[in-house]
Amino acid sequence: MQLHRTAGKPDWEAIDVAERNGWQHWAMRSHGILTPGNVITVTGFIGVVYGLVLLADKSYGAGLLVLAAGRACDLLDGLAADYTGTKSPLGEKMDATFDKLSTGLSLIVLVVIGIVPLWIALLLAVQQAAAIVFALVALKRGTALHPSRTGKLGMAGIWLGLLLIVSLQALHIRHLHVVVWAVYAFFLASLLLSTAAVISYRDQLAPQRRTR
Repeated sequence: MQLHRTAGKPDWEAIDVAERNGWQHWAMRSHGILTPGNVITVTGFIGVVYGLVLLADKSYGAGLLVLAAGRACDLLDGLAADYTGTKSPLGEKMDATFDKLSTGLSLIVLVVIGIVPLWIALLLAVQQAAAIVFALVALKRGTALHPSRTGKLGMAGIWLGLLLIVSLQALHIRHLHVVVWAVYAFFLASLLLSTAAVISYRDQLAPQRRTR
């Protein structure tokens, strides 16, 4: 799993102009906007929105597939950025921002149309709100908070859990209690993993203890 994580500068700045590949030239000319990773990030968000529209229209099968494809882009954008050497602070911020937008919008829609229980949405909303607060504090302090592998895995698990819940609706098996609670248990385990990553953000922001 490749992350949209940078050392504070775009990848292409560490390479001589004559040795940069085509993707890096495009990235440089567009100030980091036109990169494969960013295109995939935005495409994924559009996919999530369209998937939610389909679900709201009760096209559960198609909506599930489009929503899953949109969220898969969250894994592919980092791979594309790493493969093309176009990772940048802007791409890292876009990845995190669109991830939060996708999650927040999906929670609202899925609760409103009655697919996801309110208690699941509230738990995830609290966790995401904490992550946003830490990000804002880091921004105010001028500190960089990078996505962690634990956080990515946790969020991937959370989304897999949400997609499984949508699958229960699509397959009309919401009344098989063993299956339903197995899905909920998986979601909660993933939420705990993602929460551990949020706690690590808090630790990064904690004042460093002075050694004697």
